[in-house]
Amino acid sequence: MTKAQNRFSVEAVDKRLLMSATLFSSAGLNKGTYNTIQEAIDAAADGAGDVVEIASGTYQENLVINKTDLTIRPGSGQNVVIDAQNIPVPGKGPANGTVAITVQSDDVKIDGNGSKDDGSLTITDAAVGVQADGVKNLDVTDTQFTDLNNTQPGVIRGIYLNGDGADFAEIYRNTFGVTVGTGIDVNGGDSSQIQMNTFNSVDVGVQLRNDADGNNVRQNNQNGGATFATTDGTSSNTFAKNIVKGAETGFHLQSDSNLVGGAHPSEGNMVNDAFNAFVIGGDFNQVQYNLISTDNMDRAANVPNSVGFLVNGDTNNFTANTVRFAERAFQVWGENNTFVQNLALSGTSSTAIGFDIQSPAGNTQLGFNVAQGGLIGFEVTADDAILEQNIASDAGTGIAVEGDNAAVTRNVAFGNGVGLAVGSATQAVVGGQDSADELTQQIQANFSLPGSNATGFANGGLSNFVGFNFFG
Repeated sequence: MTKAQNRFSVEAVDKRLLMSATLFSSAGLNKGTYNTIQEAIDAAADGAGDVVEIASGTYQENLVINKTDLTIRPGSGQNVVIDAQNIPVPGKGPANGTVAITVQSDDVKIDGNGSKDDGSLTITDAAVGVQADGVKNLDVTDTQFTDLNNTQPGVIRGIYLNGDGADFAEIYRNTFGVTVGTGIDVNGGDSSQIQMNTFNSVDVGVQLRNDADGNNVRQNNQNGGATFATTDGTSSNTFAKNIVKGAETGFHLQSDSNLVGGAHPSEGNMVNDAFNAFVIGGDFNQVQYNLISTDNMDRAANVPNSVGFLVNGDTNNFTANTVRFAERAFQVWGENNTFVQNLALSGTSSTAIGFDIQSPAGNTQLGFNVAQGGLIGFEVTADDAILEQNIASDAGTGIAVEGDNAAVTRNVAFGNGVGLAVGSATQAVVGGQDSADELTQQIQANFSLPGSNATGFANGGLSNFVGFNFFG
């Protein structure tokens, strides 16, 4: 300890009966006796960097921390359980359930590893494990949250950063068990670091809502039943190097201007065996270097509606993402989205589509992408699309363009049943729209390897400009 710090040692005889607590300073002065952890907290000096050290045992308490710059932690080698036991919390309505630890002051640290990184802290039997209302610089590390429950209607949360001013928190290496509804709920807090936490079959791993901006969600692991979520009104958050396995939805982002992935390939997120890996409902997001895969190579055939990226928002950029064996690698309904250097691997599925650009997804731009396998590599039913320098291979149809005013230039198709189908010609191969609706396509400088497609080019559109293409 770098400051003159007080330590409060709290001991338990067994899981139900608490012994007295001993209060002493780092210099061995100011000794006192306390019967509970709360009494030790109350005796600490405000803003002095005091420490409450807890001995092994189960403590049936609801703690309120109202001292600035205070640390609570297990003592060396001590295993501590804080069991809220549905004890009423003063000032809390019954619909809120119980809170194990309520933090009311800035600069509070809850350190689950203890003084020498050899202890443990478990929080259990509460509706909310740790709640901080409008306080800054909360630090919660190496703590386990398990068997949380709510006897009243309401949401179960592990850590709840609540309200404007709940900023600059550091939430590291915590574990959230299967009974937690939301692992970490950030309701309006900004600029927090949420890193290296583990979520085991929780409903929502990390939720950002109500103007929760500029938070960094990084290197977290979610195992089954969990998702990362944002709501409309949040922005400029970063999601990088997170791993999601076996979730219904990996990421459900309804907010704007987020970075999903990192600045370079090693910082992408990985989603494995999710039904919908990424749902992007917000606008102006940068989504890059993410990997979506499956342990089941036949997943696309077995789960007909699985989607890698479901895009309902507008003006998002998708760069260098990889999707393996989803029924729809990229399914796009929003407008003005851009896709560059993405890879869609559909394997031998007879129903999968790599890039599915649906009306009204106007002004979609696709460049330098690769679609391999499946029924269709690129299917565009929206208007005003630009497809340039993409590669489609080993699909039933490489590129199928059914919307109006498309520009299809310098693409390569090989190993497909049909290399490129335009307008009413898509009806024969993919059930396209009526030919009267496909007008003024520009089909230029596209290429297929000689003999590599059963049919090189099927042109059923009207008023198309077709020039300098080579379909061998």
